[in-house]
Amino acid sequence: MAVMLRGLRVKRFQAGFQQFGQLIIIKSFILRVKQYRHDILENPGFVVQTMRNLIYEEEDPILSTPLRAKFSVNDVDQETQELFIDAIKETITPLRSVHYFPFRAVEPLIILLHELENPTSIMSAINAIENNKWLLENGFPLALIVKILHAKLRPQVERAAGELPAYTPRK
Repeated sequence: MAVMLRGLRVKRFQAGFQQFGQLIIIKSFILRVKQYRHDILENPGFVVQTMRNLIYEEEDPILSTPLRAKFSVNDVDQETQELFIDAIKETITPLRSVHYFPFRAVEPLIILLHELENPTSIMSAINAIENNKWLLENGFPLALIVKILHAKLRPQVERAAGELPAYTPRK
């Protein structure tokens, strides 16, 4: 029994490390694209395809199943979530008024944000994407994603407020 429990613990650690690794790979890819932006501007399809390969499982052309992410942003610690949100912010923020990432490459990253459950990460995500003109110009349903994130945040705030004792002044 102890061997079986140890095996499960190791497997859980490996799965968690794999999730962490995926997010770090995506962050590194974003940094490389920014570093070699002049070469990338000539071939934006490469960035889009690479980003899709990093995020999604392989699509079955026969079954034409909807794309499923290889990982969940909730399977990593808050610090890694913050790194991921910062990476997204870097991709949607222009550098010298030029966007180096094609919108189709950024879209899957932002869609992953609706999975967030940690209140601090949710607030960071809202601050990173809310009112971004570039996303709005590209027709991204930004209001919907922000609304979903706010809705997730509201019950957590209400639940936390219910757990706090009411303040009563001293007599």
